[in-house]
Amino acid sequence: MNHPVRALALALLAALAAPLAAQSFPITAIDPSGEGEFPGSRGPDQMIVYTPAYDHPTTGTNPWGSEAVVSGGVVVSVGTNDSAIPEDGFVVSGHGVARDWINTNLAPGYPVIHDGTEVRIDDSPAGQFALLMWRLGDLRSRLDALAASGAPAETLGGLRAAIDDLENLIYLSPGVAMDQRAEEAREIESAIWDLELGQIPSPEGEVRGVWHRLSETTPGAITQLVEELEAAHVNAFFPETIYGSQAIFADETGLYPLFQHFEGHDALAQIIEECHARGIEVHAWVHCFFIGVQGNQDEPPLLAESHPQWLQSDREGRQVSIDEADYMFINPAQPEVRRALIDAYVSLVERYDLDGLQLDYIRYPNHQSWQRGWDYSEFTRTQVTRDLDFDPMEIAPDTHPEQWARWLAWREGVITSFVEEASGAIRAARPEIFLSADIFPGIEYAVEVKGQNWADWGQRGLVDAIIPMAYTTDPADVADAVSEMHRLLPEAGPFAIALGPFLGLSPRQLIDQIRAARGASSTGQILFCWDRLTPEARRALALGPWRSGGAPDWMEESL
Repeated sequence: MNHPVRALALALLAALAAPLAAQSFPITAIDPSGEGEFPGSRGPDQMIVYTPAYDHPTTGTNPWGSEAVVSGGVVVSVGTNDSAIPEDGFVVSGHGVARDWINTNLAPGYPVIHDGTEVRIDDSPAGQFALLMWRLGDLRSRLDALAASGAPAETLGGLRAAIDDLENLIYLSPGVAMDQRAEEAREIESAIWDLELGQIPSPEGEVRGVWHRLSETTPGAITQLVEELEAAHVNAFFPETIYGSQAIFADETGLYPLFQHFEGHDALAQIIEECHARGIEVHAWVHCFFIGVQGNQDEPPLLAESHPQWLQSDREGRQVSIDEADYMFINPAQPEVRRALIDAYVSLVERYDLDGLQLDYIRYPNHQSWQRGWDYSEFTRTQVTRDLDFDPMEIAPDTHPEQWARWLAWREGVITSFVEEASGAIRAARPEIFLSADIFPGIEYAVEVKGQNWADWGQRGLVDAIIPMAYTTDPADVADAVSEMHRLLPEAGPFAIALGPFLGLSPRQLIDQIRAARGASSTGQILFCWDRLTPEARRALALGPWRSGGAPDWMEESL
């Protein structure tokens, strides 16, 4: 395309079209300063902008958000955290709803600006033109990659011709609205995306699981759910079975009341029957020490009312968590608590033809500083004083390092011994049951903060599968989580990885994470959660990495 024509096109665009209303999100702060484990100071649902004037070369943010790096006015990357700040731009960093806005609306090539009060996509005629030109260049690069992977030459040639024709139309007919041309580009991109999905390996029998909290309460709704699972090629289903101090089944031990909306219908039995008829395994997902959220009608901590003596408390005497907003936990050190939980799990696996039982929240509550650590209830302090000859309230990590290490080891021992007891009882009741546990990657953090020494569980074979919850927007973090499992548990397995569509991952981001996990030799993926998978994501999974059939082979490494 000759430059005079291009210049004329840009001039006409500027003259013929006024700037359109831009997609935007309000800014919470620019270059905040703060102390703590993560100096980035990004809080819940906040949108932060980091500029070259910031005190650090990177944003210093935690792993639970998403960032878009803007260089020269254009997004160059999306999805990581603790990003390097470019000298000629800024970083847009979001958590919660702000994170979702970034993941939904921004992508490499997008022109992005901020005015100190909001971040917005540059939707001016020049911005639309620049974005569309970038997208066409990106589509050509993707066609080159498809050609190298052996995609049909005739199909690729037709798509290249369509891109060339569209580019000519943009330059020669600048008066036509850019949104019409953008829609034509999306149609070409959709065809290329389907070709790319078909080129992604799909190992037969790879674990393809999803977690789900049932909103389906009637037989017809459950049938529809299972049909949708089958259409997405799910082969392992993890229905949330015990949570919020209640159960979706009639617990014969009496510990957990039945959720009212499941009265009169055995939803769990129907799920098992219909999933098994379609070759889908069912693993009951149960909460252990987390019993609900204070003030939450959907997940009330009923056990706090019926058994207040079971509650944990933090170092400052609170029984409701600050760092995990309004969460409440029962004390894993109390024998009565342990017996009640294990009895309920044993009753569950004896009554239902489950393929597996998955233990979640096998840990102490999260805390951001040792001053807010857990558990300092009267029961625990009495036990520690008896076992270790000191009161944990009277020590601190800086003034009593040896005693502090013994205190952390005591907490770790409490959690591990519960896993051991639960494993023994559950396997005695159902020797063939597949027992798995959800854990936090990063063994040092898991042990010190959560009391969760999952490496010991795996080395001792207390569970059949350890599932690291790699909830991140960065594929490198996913690969690191799988690699850590192989490093610490070389003789154990399997290592299916938990990924987080709930973070607002786009279908491409999700598939990039699946590729990263496979590259690190995972055995499959379990996604949190089903109702956060968009129709586009479900379609992409079914056409791409999940298109093959087969029951889950938990021990077979992926490609």
